[in-house]
Amino acid sequence: MRDHGLVTPSIPTAAIVLAGGASRRMGTDKRLVLVDGQPMLRRAIDGLPDVDQILVVIDPARPVPRDLLPDRIVRVIPDLRPGAGPLAGLEAGLAGTGAALVLVVPVDMPWLGPDLLRLLVTRLGESPRSDVACLVADGRRQPLPMACRRGPALARVTRLLDGGEHRLRALVDDPATAVVAEADWRAVDGPGRSIEDVDTPADLARHG
Repeated sequence: MRDHGLVTPSIPTAAIVLAGGASRRMGTDKRLVLVDGQPMLRRAIDGLPDVDQILVVIDPARPVPRDLLPDRIVRVIPDLRPGAGPLAGLEAGLAGTGAALVLVVPVDMPWLGPDLLRLLVTRLGESPRSDVACLVADGRRQPLPMACRRGPALARVTRLLDGGEHRLRALVDDPATAVVAEADWRAVDGPGRSIEDVDTPADLARHG
C-alpha cells in the first residue's frame, strides 16, 4: 500500500496532473488505458501524496469521464493554450491554484509514487533560491515530475510561452533549478520504475 502522508503540513500544497495531450502515439486516449487494471489517469491521482488541492489539466475538446476521478477532491481545468504542449498545460495548472508549493506529474507515469515526489519537495525546500526542482536520470534533468514554487514558476513559464518556447525541458534546464541526484532517488526506487512513461502500445507491452 502506498503511503500518502502529507507533503508539507504547514505550506499549502497543490498537485497538477498534466492530462491534456492528444495521445497520438498511443492511438487511443491514454488516460483511459489500463495499467495493472486501473486507468492511467486514476493511477496518476492515486499516486500523489496528500495535498490540499489536485488539479487535472485537460484539453477542453477532450473532457475527462467523471467516473475516472476518485473521491479525493479533484478540480478539472482547461488548458489555456490547447495544443501548445505540456508547458502550456503547466501554465494553466499554476494559474488555477493559489497554493505556494506545487507538484507536477504527467498522466503517463503510472508507477510514480509519493515517496519520490516528497524527495522533490525536500530538495526544493533546501534550495531557497530555486523556483523548480527536478530529478536527474542518466545525466539529464528530467522535466517530469517536478516541484515548484507557484508564483515565480508561473511567471517564468508564461515568459517562455510568450517567447515561443513550448518545451517543458526549457524550464528545468535553467541553471537555477534544484536537482535530486540519481543516487538519491534510486535509494527510494532502485529499479527506476517510477519514471518509466507509457506513451505507446509498445511501452505498455514492455513495462506491463
